[in-house]
Formats: sequence, structure tokens, C-alpha cells
Amino acid sequence: MQYDGVLFFVSARRKQTPQEMLGIAVRERRLELDVSQEQLAEMVSVHRNYVGKIERGEQNLTIETLVRFAKTFRCKPSELLGEAGL
Repeated sequence: MQYDGVLFFVSARRKQTPQEMLGIAVRERRLELDVSQEQLAEMVSVHRNYVGKIERGEQNLTIETLVRFAKTFRCKPSELLGEAGL
């Protein structure tokens, strides 16, 4: 149990990468739409695994893909980046 607390403490202190921050914004928007990763992937025309990687901050988005996500979320790419704190 104490080990889990140590891991949480270390991960909480680690600064999030821009990819992780954008991934959180994408996840929040997806949850607001009340769709699964698979449904979002279909809407954006990407593979479902790609959505998961984006949400976990493991994948960089191209400008083209960022625009497609923004169109799906009915916002500007700059709004999505702003929500991510970027």
C-alpha cells in the first residue's frame, strides 16, 4: 500500500508533457460528447488505438489531425490547445 502512495506522489510531482495535456483536453471533450474512443475514432477517421494513444499523451498529433478533432468537437484548434493550457 505504501508503495502505491509513493508512485502517486512521484507521478503527481512530474510535470505533464504537452502531449499529455492535449490528451486530457481531448478526453474531456470526448466525455462531454458521451462517446467511446472507438466512436470518436470513427468520427475523426483514425484508428481507435490512435485515440487512446493521444489521450494518454503517447502520440503527437499532426496539424491536420488536430483540425479534424477540433471539427468533430465543433471548436477551433486554438480552443482545444487553450483548454490544454498550451
